Amino acid sequence: MKVLIHAKAAISLICFILVVSQLAGCASAAKSTAMMAEDVEVKHRHPYSVLVQVSGGHDTGALDATQISNEAFMEALVDSIETSKLFAEIKEEGDADYLLHVTLLDLEQPTFGASMKVSMEAAWVLIDRGNGETIWRKGISSQYTAGAFDAFAGVTRIRLATEGAARINIKMGLGVLSNLDL
Repeated sequence: MKVLIHAKAAISLICFILVVSQLAGCASAAKSTAMMAEDVEVKHRHPYSVLVQVSGGHDTGALDATQISNEAFMEALVDSIETSKLFAEIKEEGDADYLLHVTLLDLEQPTFGASMKVSMEAAWVLIDRGNGETIWRKGISSQYTAGAFDAFAGVTRIRLATEGAARINIKMGLGVLSNLDL
């Protein structure tokens, strides 16, 4: 009888651990397609080429919350520039009229909650490659909240909020860039 009670307790504990692990899940990296800004309002389209660089991002580790890698943010940024037609051409390397460098500075994420509000900050710099002059520099802060009904698992809500904050940051940055008279 005593063994049966211990066996039931062990099975209950195992079931509890399985349920909690399913609810918690494992973090996944932010996806570039979900960070892409598709509805950028462009005031001026620039007839120049641009080289895009991103730094400050991090890969998502097995025990980390969702992170934004340099590669994923750059892909989302390049796709957003192409979709908005903000610049005439995007160069991967070599000669370009301008260099757009974005540094991911800060990513604030909650550890738990029904609503997950993520805030991020990025430093945007546009440099004239002809003379090396900094044309524009701006810190852009953005945030996005994923609610309890957006996803059941908390790690998924954090990923959605992280991608949303990045998407808004890109939209804001490109919007300001489109106001420049180059």
